[in-house]
Amino acid sequence: MEQLITSISKPLNAMIEQKTIDDILLSLDAIIAKSQADSSRIGYFACVYRKIVRAMHEQTEAEVFDDAPRVQRLLMVLVRRYLDAYNAYAHKHETSDSWRLCFEASKRDDITLIQHILLGLNALVNVDLGIAVSQVSVHKSVNTIEDDFLRFIQILVAVINSIQTELEEIWIPMRTLDKISLKNVGIIHFNMHLSKEHAWNVARELSHLRFNQHKTFIEHLDKTVESWGQKILKPSLTQKPYLKLIKWSELPEPTQVIEVLK
Repeated sequence: MEQLITSISKPLNAMIEQKTIDDILLSLDAIIAKSQADSSRIGYFACVYRKIVRAMHEQTEAEVFDDAPRVQRLLMVLVRRYLDAYNAYAHKHETSDSWRLCFEASKRDDITLIQHILLGLNALVNVDLGIAVSQVSVHKSVNTIEDDFLRFIQILVAVINSIQTELEEIWIPMRTLDKISLKNVGIIHFNMHLSKEHAWNVARELSHLRFNQHKTFIEHLDKTVESWGQKILKPSLTQKPYLKLIKWSELPEPTQVIEVLK
């Protein structure tokens, strides 16, 4: 573990050559270990992402998907975007606006764990997922992955719901606050149903654009989604009291929260 923590000071891509899902998991483990060592809230979503990757990988091996190899490639492309964003941010390089917002929010102790998770989901689903789907559809029509895309979303939702259930066992107020629950379809300016439709539209639009148009499209997409993330940090007046209660009930130290999420 000590070697893992020390090695995170090097770029992730140099530390672990991510050729397999196991390599991806090791990279996520390194971020989690570094976050625990630094008492950083960046580890919150890294833990969530690890659960998502593990669940997706298990389902591809269980032949849940029509085209499991393609979904495996999708997962690799998707998580690499997060790892690249983290690596750039950790070394003070330019990174995507949506992920930078998520990482910067980790410095704040006035927002809840739920908001940290939602910021990560905002970047993952609303930016990265559509891009990843388009990238694994270069040689096949994007429409041929639609059924697997919907299964992917179903598994993602199941993972998030299971995390909510686990948190309810620890933070009792979360059991009764349905309005501020990760199981809620629309919560603090994040709606998984709308995000699913948005991600699919992004994939389709990218598939119809010329390659030299992708950069401009993605930059505009990223700025738009970052503005959505800003709204997650600014809950409505009716949501604020619930969030304050949840924040009051949370474990005080990031290391404690990370240990629970693991």
